[in-house]
Amino acid sequence: MKLARMLLPLAFSLSALSASAQPGVGLTDDPNSWHGKNPGLRFDRDNTFGWTVMTQRERIEHRKKLMAITSYNDCKAYMAEHHQQMQERAAEQGKSLPASQSDICDQMKASGQFTH
Repeated sequence: MKLARMLLPLAFSLSALSASAQPGVGLTDDPNSWHGKNPGLRFDRDNTFGWTVMTQRERIEHRKKLMAITSYNDCKAYMAEHHQQMQERAAEQGKSLPASQSDICDQMKASGQFTH
């Protein structure tokens, strides 16, 4: 019994380390808590267009793609494509999406996210 009490915390620690070592897994991939390079940028249901028709994996990938974009024009092109895809998906599901409240590309530009 003593051995089991000693090994249980170790097992949990190893499990957590294993999960965080896998690509796409871990606290940094939680779209509800991650704010990008700039703490003023958020990715959540209140400001991510199409959030309700995206899986958690898609939300994570969307955020990663946005944060990898290095130019304003590339951001605008990506977001136009993303909006179109989300509108189509929502229509397929019989849902409507609210209009965007803000422009993430403008926010990223203002915060110095783009290198060119």
